[in-house]
Amino acid sequence: MTKGTYLTPRAFIVLAIWQCVGIAAQWSSLCLALYVIAVPVLLAFGVADRRTLMAPAAFLVRSDAPEVFELDIPVTVRWRIFADERAAGARPASVAWRASGSALVTVAPERGVAMRDGKQQTWTVSQEARPKALGTASVPAPEIEVRSAAGYWGRRFLVAGKIAALQVVPSRDRVPEQEFERAVSQQRSLFQGARLRMRDRSPDQYLTTRKYRYPDSLRQIDHKKSARYGELMTRTYESLRQQHLVIALDLGRAMTGRIGGSDKLAFYLAAAWTLVDVAIRSGDRVSVFAFSRDVAYMVPRSSNLASFAALHRGDPRLAARSVESDYRLVGETIGVLGAQRSLVVLLTDASRPSLQDELLVSLRGVCRKHLTLTLSLVDRANDVDQLALTQEALPKGPLGTSQLVYAYWLRESLELFRRRMTQLGGGLVTAPERHWLDMTQRVYRLMRDSAHS
Repeated sequence: MTKGTYLTPRAFIVLAIWQCVGIAAQWSSLCLALYVIAVPVLLAFGVADRRTLMAPAAFLVRSDAPEVFELDIPVTVRWRIFADERAAGARPASVAWRASGSALVTVAPERGVAMRDGKQQTWTVSQEARPKALGTASVPAPEIEVRSAAGYWGRRFLVAGKIAALQVVPSRDRVPEQEFERAVSQQRSLFQGARLRMRDRSPDQYLTTRKYRYPDSLRQIDHKKSARYGELMTRTYESLRQQHLVIALDLGRAMTGRIGGSDKLAFYLAAAWTLVDVAIRSGDRVSVFAFSRDVAYMVPRSSNLASFAALHRGDPRLAARSVESDYRLVGETIGVLGAQRSLVVLLTDASRPSLQDELLVSLRGVCRKHLTLTLSLVDRANDVDQLALTQEALPKGPLGTSQLVYAYWLRESLELFRRRMTQLGGGLVTAPERHWLDMTQRVYRLMRDSAHS
């Protein structure tokens, strides 16, 4: 849609009639007189009509579009166009809106006729937008086409307005209770409660040593420190009622590729943001680090949601690398963070057998000390339950059969890995795309509640 000022078809029809009069003037003096008189009249009328065109400054646009879209869920977006008194002679003919980037696609209509709201200089246009990929889409100002008072001139331009960027997130569909119970029922070593597992240790975690102050308990006096400093020193503890969540986000080769129309890593970034939000709302402290061959991003011990804004703003540090990750960094980085008896969530694609073997070796020490969970996303193309429902849509012949066989093999492989993780004292939870965010937050709440049991 070309921007600028132009003559409308109506003006070209008038000019064509004028040319016909000029041709007839070769045989008729009356037509010659009309042709000559029409020249200054048409010029004067054209200039006067052009002056009735409104400039972009005369209009303002606002949108009621939500700031967050769910993947594959259509949303109706309404635009309201306001014009000041200078636009009294203008007639907006159409409004077209197209989202930039790949996160949104406008389904219908691509161009819509603006409907005038009563006598006010206000117009509205509605469009249906369907998100097709995760990410952030900046919405450009709509294009408006206005006509002059007589309709011989038109002008297309962008209208200024405050339009927020749109965030496309995975589906928030709730996990069915039966599916949730199946995901966690056989991982009692993870969800049976931190105090039960650590029955030979203090129910609270050691924080620091300070001078004794009444009414401190005499049982908490540190005799060695008291002898060293020549005065009573008492140990202080941090109650496990405030948890410390450590999120380890894999950025290695396992996170490359796409699921549907979205980057695989985008789903894991959305899960990390959801975990941070739920934990902070629960009053917990959160540490996040992302790694591949080294730690590329880290936020230690924070209760401020703004500290983790990079998780949903497309930070270049949080991009997938085409290298194998070093999962030993998980335990080493947790040690650097000074985390004691924390809730550790590792976000990675655990479907590859070679990666599973490396995780079992690297997470052994982490599982002994912390409540450790690996969260992994199941591609919709490999979701056995979904394939069973849509079996008729599978390709006929060997291709469809091999896809279903691979999905069953992947489920059995992940089940074996889950049992091996359980033996280490950790856990594995997988979820399909449609239940990814809900499974993430529900599993965290269950881990957190179990820490108090």
